[in-house]
Amino acid sequence: MGDFESKTVNVGAKKYTVTEFSGKQRKTLFELYKKDQDPITVQAHIVKMGCAELAGSSIDELLDMPGRILLALSDEILILSGLTERAQATAEKKS
Repeated sequence: MGDFESKTVNVGAKKYTVTEFSGKQRKTLFELYKKDQDPITVQAHIVKMGCAELAGSSIDELLDMPGRILLALSDEILILSGLTERAQATAEKKS
């Protein structure tokens, strides 16, 4: 159902496929933020929900990743999902 935007992200020597969030995933993300989760744990949840290669990983496993990878992937997922200022700026350029 629906045509989700996705892209390949190169981080170091690895390639990851990230996909924009569904409405249900966005709801889950907003609930995490309301619970005052620390931002790094929220980043791990973002990656778990939006990166096919890492969806089966536990949050603890994701937190053991290098921070630059976790940040790069979560940023790209949020951009695809229209949840950042950068995404807004890109959308405005397209219109």
